[in-house]
Amino acid sequence: MAYCPKCSEQLDRSATKCSSCGYNFKITAKTILPPDWVHSGFADMALMFAQVCTVLMILFQIIGYIIALSMVGDQIIIATGSLIIKCVFYFGVLVAFTKVRALKPRHFD
Repeated sequence: MAYCPKCSEQLDRSATKCSSCGYNFKITAKTILPPDWVHSGFADMALMFAQVCTVLMILFQIIGYIIALSMVGDQIIIATGSLIIKCVFYFGVLVAFTKVRALKPRHFD
């Protein structure tokens, strides 16, 4: 169930108007952030920076793994498991950043 933000009356989820106070739930384009704000050059640069940092983190994990193998040869299973988990995590983060950058603004008119 949904509630009216004006009078707190319980409503059906598909209601577009409150039966108690008459509040109109229609979403207008003015209530949504403008696409130029969300998809600005700054936001794009920030996501690109995050992508580059994520790729560097994956590379640093692999380099750290190689260094750890040279120092601690008897705990290879722990080091390998740690490397796999971290690289999978960072790869997931990289995919998320890439998907967000690919989003296009939609208009809800």
